Amino acid sequence: MNIRILLVDDHAGVRQGIRKAIEAAPGLQVVAEAATGAEALRLVEQTNPDVVLLDCKLPDISGPAVAQEIRDRDLPTRILAMSAFTDEEFVWGMLAAGAMGYLLKEEALEKVDCAVRSVANDDAWYSQGVMDIVLDFRNSEDPNTLCE
Repeated sequence: MNIRILLVDDHAGVRQGIRKAIEAAPGLQVVAEAATGAEALRLVEQTNPDVVLLDCKLPDISGPAVAQEIRDRDLPTRILAMSAFTDEEFVWGMLAAGAMGYLLKEEALEKVDCAVRSVANDDAWYSQGVMDIVLDFRNSEDPNTLCE
């Protein structure tokens, strides 16, 4: 069974490179691409992907806002954040909005297969460059909110 992916990034060249990496991996399939947050929200409803590979910084709606909207719509799609940024605001924003992983663009081509498969299987996946931020975020969460 293929893992169906919606690829969201505002740079066509980035999407093209990541799409090639995904299509080279057996069992992964890009079902649609979006360049904006609004387009991503429309396509997630239309294509019902297993994973949304979501850029954190989009021209119209932020990645965290898109991720939160997907969660608010109670869609079964899992979210894998993708960014060139390791700033805490980006990492924390995506995690707080429901992303299960955070892939740095600098390593996306080498790691996208593993990251997508992990998130599709309900496992967290984080680039090494954001691991300390993720651990700080997870340790700072109120344990009472984790079970709500």
